[in-house]
Amino acid sequence: MNEIIEKIKPYVVQIASPYATGTGFYVPVYNLVITNEHVIRGCKTIVVQDFTGKRQIGTVVYLDTKHDLSMIRLSNPLTHLNEKLIFSSQSQIGTEVIALGHPYGLSFSSTFGIISNTDLEVEGISYIMHDAALNPGNSGGPLIDKSGEIIGINSSIFKEGKNIGIAIHGAFVEESLKAFINSNFTKGTKCPSCLHLNEDKTDNTNSCTICGMEIELISNLPEYTPIGIAKRVEDIIERLNYKPETCRRGQLSWELVKGSATINVNYHSKSGYLSAESILCNIPSDRVIELYQFLLQSNYNAKGLTFSIKENNIILSLMVYDQHLNEESTYILLEYLLQTSDEYDDVLVNKYKATWCN
Repeated sequence: MNEIIEKIKPYVVQIASPYATGTGFYVPVYNLVITNEHVIRGCKTIVVQDFTGKRQIGTVVYLDTKHDLSMIRLSNPLTHLNEKLIFSSQSQIGTEVIALGHPYGLSFSSTFGIISNTDLEVEGISYIMHDAALNPGNSGGPLIDKSGEIIGINSSIFKEGKNIGIAIHGAFVEESLKAFINSNFTKGTKCPSCLHLNEDKTDNTNSCTICGMEIELISNLPEYTPIGIAKRVEDIIERLNYKPETCRRGQLSWELVKGSATINVNYHSKSGYLSAESILCNIPSDRVIELYQFLLQSNYNAKGLTFSIKENNIILSLMVYDQHLNEESTYILLEYLLQTSDEYDDVLVNKYKATWCN
């Protein structure tokens, strides 16, 4: 099983927008990422992060709201990936499956389960039902069997049951992929009523050319424009020489990387606080007292930053109340957090034998 997971893992990507995070998988022969429609909903472009950590902007080229399916074309093809992915045309009750993805926008994970239903009907659509554990962020990730074939795409957690997920049939995904490629459309939207694939052109109206039903053409979607707190934060991120578009990690959430440090920036609308934190490393198994003494001493000189421990993680963070979210002072604090995080994680690992986070 581990060999199969390692084989498919490089094809599983993280997806992020100003609204949500999720998972997708890359099909090299077509330079397309397959994911759920609800993951990229409302977006013309999307952030795609590959297994090496590199991010790029992808363009949404296919929408199927009825079957919760979408496709993204990458501006820079992942040329190091050339394995031909096989979509399974058959699934059976009792088949062992593996769900691959990036739950909660975190690093890669895999969970195991079995298929319990191959024809679960939900709102007139047939799904695969399985019990491989899924979490928010797993949506759009592949469900594979122990030979590495793609059984389906995980679409959601079945709310009526614990640890029960549903997946779009792999055969249907392959059929949709080939139909889009054969259409020669640059972009296309499938009508949820008559299932006609409409060519997406900038001068088209949002209606199906066959049945006239209202559909959502990608070209007619509004461009995302940050406002309020989001704009203030993104102005600061831009001053720090990052591209806000590739830092977005969901609603009012951003991720900045400097050297070996990763800083997660989040605005909490209920509390009115902007938080930024870096998980530096894990607590070592020995020299813990020396480490704690060092952290307490460092806290005294942290200049607005705070060292803390959460479970086994050592965290460096800051908090700013939105009424005090002045661009200049917040810029200085975030710049200091970036620099300090990149320095302290090395000190903690090299001097105090802390371990790197996965």
